Amino acid sequence: MALPLVSGGGAALAIGHLVAVSFVETGNRGMDPDQVTHLGLSGLAGPALVVASGAVAIALLTSIGIGAPLRADHIRRA
Repeated sequence: MALPLVSGGGAALAIGHLVAVSFVETGNRGMDPDQVTHLGLSGLAGPALVVASGAVAIALLTSIGIGAPLRADHIRRA
């Protein structure tokens, strides 16, 4: 259930990290070697944990209503 959320969150983290690294590396041009900054993959540990726990929480919340029987008044409300 959480696989689409985790894979989508992972893709978002990867793209965001790529953009951030590109931004930082562009800013490093022409700087002294001792002032150059780099973004490592270790900075993704916190956001990856938040994405995974959020995906699990959303999957748990949506699974609550999966087993509910469908009644006629549900159809009329939609």
